[in-house]
Amino acid sequence: MSEGAQLSGTTLQEFLPIWQRNACTAPVLNWAHTEPFTRWLGVPGKARSQPEIAELTRRIAAAFANWFGDADIWLTPTVAVAPPAVGSFRGLSNEATLEASARLAAFTAPFNITGQPALSLPTALSSRGLPIGVQIAGRPGADRVVLALARRLERELSWVHRLID
Repeated sequence: MSEGAQLSGTTLQEFLPIWQRNACTAPVLNWAHTEPFTRWLGVPGKARSQPEIAELTRRIAAAFANWFGDADIWLTPTVAVAPPAVGSFRGLSNEATLEASARLAAFTAPFNITGQPALSLPTALSSRGLPIGVQIAGRPGADRVVLALARRLERELSWVHRLID
């Protein structure tokens, strides 16, 4: 795995134990029946302790809070890249699959860790008919601000009829 791969200021190597722990909590009876990538995440996750993950999450959230700065709201794309074709991850190593997935989730993943309020709002359709979303993210505890802005944007934007190439 590329040590320098960034996931919003956090390396994938730092973020991986959290994904592993989350994956291992899935109600799987037999990991041999899961996809290799899912198994690669879930099986090692069982060895991760909840206190270890809580401390790692706290450290990442604190670092990200500094990165977030004094902004009240961040507006970002929901997804960082165009959707990959079905099957495009087939044949990739687990590490390459993780890196490809991380590119997709570069804007949303930090908020899954920090607990900051965030939501994705569809704002347009691509020329292929795929939804294009904007993510609205706020400071910890600013759920009302995020929801109020989303409601306002939803009213102002008639996204269903907007096509973007």
